[in-house]
Amino acid sequence: MLVVRGETSDLLSRETVARMVEQGQAVTSAEAAGAGHAPAFVSAGQIALARGFFFGKDVGVA
Repeated sequence: MLVVRGETSDLLSRETVARMVEQGQAVTSAEAAGAGHAPAFVSAGQIALARGFFFGKDVGVA
């Protein structure tokens, strides 16, 4: 599972995402730079993040 948090989200904290990764099974997290709560996956960086996850490459910040 990939959890993507928008960098400026005021609904999903970094701490909550960390707990999700810690307590979940096969949970990966990434943060979309400059995005609000729900990244739209229209920018090149966000699309690359999703592609990386689906094709087994490293994900991180988009």
